[in-house]
Amino acid sequence: MTRQSSLVGVLVALGASAVLASAQRVLEVPAQYRTIQSAIAAAAASDTVRVAPGRYPERIDFQGKAITVTSSGGAAVTTIDAGGQGSVAIFATGEGPTSVLRGFTLIGGQAASGGGICASLASPTIHANILRENRADSGGGIYLLESRALVFGNTVMKNSAVWDGAGLVCRGGAPTLIANRIADNFEVPPGRDLRGGGVACRRSAAFVAFNEITGNVGGYAGGGIYCGECSPTITDNTIAGNWILGSQATRLSNEAGGAGIYAEFDSTPVIRNNVIVANTCPYRTYGGGVSLWWAGPHVLTNNVIAGNRAESGGGLWVSNAGLVLTNNTIAGNRAGSGGGLDYHGHSVSGTITNTIFRGNRAATGPEIVTEPTLAIDYSSVEGGKSSVSGTITWGAHMHETDPRFVDEAAWDFHLLHPSPCRNAGTAAAPSLPAADFEGDPRAAETAPDIGADEFFPHLYHAGVPTPGGAIEVRLLGAPGSQALWAFSADVVTPPRAVPGRRGLLHLDPASITVIPIGAFGPSGLLRLPITFPPSFPRIAIPTQALIGLDLSNLSWVRLR
Repeated sequence: MTRQSSLVGVLVALGASAVLASAQRVLEVPAQYRTIQSAIAAAAASDTVRVAPGRYPERIDFQGKAITVTSSGGAAVTTIDAGGQGSVAIFATGEGPTSVLRGFTLIGGQAASGGGICASLASPTIHANILRENRADSGGGIYLLESRALVFGNTVMKNSAVWDGAGLVCRGGAPTLIANRIADNFEVPPGRDLRGGGVACRRSAAFVAFNEITGNVGGYAGGGIYCGECSPTITDNTIAGNWILGSQATRLSNEAGGAGIYAEFDSTPVIRNNVIVANTCPYRTYGGGVSLWWAGPHVLTNNVIAGNRAESGGGLWVSNAGLVLTNNTIAGNRAGSGGGLDYHGHSVSGTITNTIFRGNRAATGPEIVTEPTLAIDYSSVEGGKSSVSGTITWGAHMHETDPRFVDEAAWDFHLLHPSPCRNAGTAAAPSLPAADFEGDPRAAETAPDIGADEFFPHLYHAGVPTPGGAIEVRLLGAPGSQALWAFSADVVTPPRAVPGRRGLLHLDPASITVIPIGAFGPSGLLRLPITFPPSFPRIAIPTQALIGLDLSNLSWVRLR
């Protein structure tokens, strides 16, 4: 299963179909009503306010109404501009999931809370909007107070805040944040030590999944995500290229850092299936990828933590808290102390199982620095005990040799078939996940693999599909088995069984086309370069690998 198919399942489970509920009336702006707010005032429950393309200099308040406010042309051509006079959109009268805001660019907001959107004691649905260039003390883009809002498919970028959540703030409640792009949000003015450049969660049980959280800047803690006194679920996100800017207070503090994720004040976030890469902290900061303080035990499973930088704990810093690391890949991080992990505290203990430490660098403890007792087994640590500083219980099932990644230099940490980490983990690992970081089944063969990836026949690609650009399709499978690359106009739900019980077909057989790639060699990897013509449209094409199948039994296949 891919992340995309997992996301579809999550949305169905959340009842996102409510977003598409039919309306009783459609009120047209500006054909019938000059302003969006006047149409909202005239609307009744289940009505739709439909807004034509254009720029609307106003602020809107849903006034507690269960209505849909949507654009006819999409966010790119429909803008609501508050002109610095307050929040662009307000939900403050108990709105629920049938109060829907969809398809607008919201700009020019400036408020104490929620420059773009302020949802206070309300739980609306916020879908397919662009929030940019808004400003607030808290929640530059979106502010959610005691909310169970569904926020999905939005772009939240270039917003700013003074104290917390330049992109988005969750205070209390249990909102759901899915498939959003939260990028390039920052503190203003610099030096105020903002917490949460991208997302800030305080006393919240937010569900944060399938988001791209990139390029955000925090002043003090949590360039990507900040957690304070909360228990969010942070899963299946890409958290990359975020920064802690640093200030005088940061340089003098003993607890600043967490360019990717930061948690403090008894927070117990669930951190799983995330790709946390290339996040950076300045001098005197802790935890380039992840920084965890107090409480716990902190459990991290199936995360790729790579290419992050900090003074201590390039990949991961944990202080005065229990720690459980299961099936993570921690690689290529940099620090002065504890390149991969820096673990500090008293009267606590930690366990590491089924985890890879590789290519991390530091003057002290290139891979691991630990002050409390730390037990590690069924794991791979480059350099073995010589790369570890501190008290550690070294298990009998440890590895030091090259894990054999597909492309370590390019941060592709999929395992090749000859990897010594394949089938080398233990099913008795604490909090062992049922699947790997991409959703492939864990323990696909005789035993779980070590690391975030489980070797399993599937297809993925390296690079970003763009008109005139190129990507490389990569297929993994058992040596000697045949590889097919299939694509179709649509997917089928539920998927269909492939003849011979060889798996499930997710593509529509009525429009499927299959390209034979050949047989896998000893590495279990096949590469297929693809170049797109300049006129290639930016559309999603469902694809699937069909591996180890007999073409003669697949009557529905059209070969290309």
